[in-house]
Amino acid sequence: MAAEQAQKAYACHEALILLDRALETVTHLPQKERGAHLVRIQNKRGMLLYCVGNMEEARDSFGEMLTIAYLIQYYNWTAQFREALKLCQKLRSLNDKIKSPNFNILLCFREGLIYGALGLLDKADQSLNNGLKQLETGDDKFWRPRFLNTLGWIKSEKGHIDEAFVLNKEALEMALAIGDLESIYNSRINLGENYMALGQQAKAKEELQKTLQHVRRPGLYYTRWRYRTRLYIAMAELNRKMGDLDQALVFANRALKLSKETRAKKHQIRALMVKGLVQIQKGKRTGIKSLEKAHSLARSVGARILIGQTARLINEYETTT
Repeated sequence: MAAEQAQKAYACHEALILLDRALETVTHLPQKERGAHLVRIQNKRGMLLYCVGNMEEARDSFGEMLTIAYLIQYYNWTAQFREALKLCQKLRSLNDKIKSPNFNILLCFREGLIYGALGLLDKADQSLNNGLKQLETGDDKFWRPRFLNTLGWIKSEKGHIDEAFVLNKEALEMALAIGDLESIYNSRINLGENYMALGQQAKAKEELQKTLQHVRRPGLYYTRWRYRTRLYIAMAELNRKMGDLDQALVFANRALKLSKETRAKKHQIRALMVKGLVQIQKGKRTGIKSLEKAHSLARSVGARILIGQTARLINEYETTT
């Protein structure tokens, strides 16, 4: 029963992403063709969300909780952070009844990600450390590299690059030991960004190239689409810093395309930021427009750090371009 419910919950998450992609595509159709398609897609999306909310086919608490967990993941990915936090509260309330350590761990992880995206770094740090303390009650091998890697990201957002490097390195070593591809390549991307922050571009390139080689291989990997966008953003920034502006723009555009397709708004913001900087370095006024789009999008999702970063860049370059 649990496996069946998990499969249904996963299907809900994937269906929402597909419907969102369809909605994005339809908005670009001619006006005459758009109406009927929009109605059908919105109706299906509404029905799916209603089913997720009411869980008529998942009457047991465990099935409902699995579905909510996947919906939290979806809302976090699409930068609907407030909605994600509301569902975290609901999931925590449901878990108070069954006392599942696994859901406690999952909640600590998801809340850490969401608080980090919102720029509430102390809350993110606290949530992730709380989760690490509980891993002895859950699947330590699966969760520990993810917690360490995410905590490394939070430390880097705080500007504590040396601490971030240690955490990301440990996460990579653990992930390599168990062959967890998603954790391996997310850790490598984080390490690449750490090396860039430390001014060690050659080492950054070495880490990022290993991930680039992986994503170029044929074959289906469910999690690859998630870290591929992050990789392209990091590669764009690396090439920008190394002076290869044409290649930087190629990677920035790839990242922007993928993030739009998957509705990953946080990645859209970062892709627009690096694209704007590359355009400015190329002497193009369109760079400011890209930064302004990034700033507007950051404000729309409440991503505090990205709001501040884009505002500073606009202020810096508006007077010099």
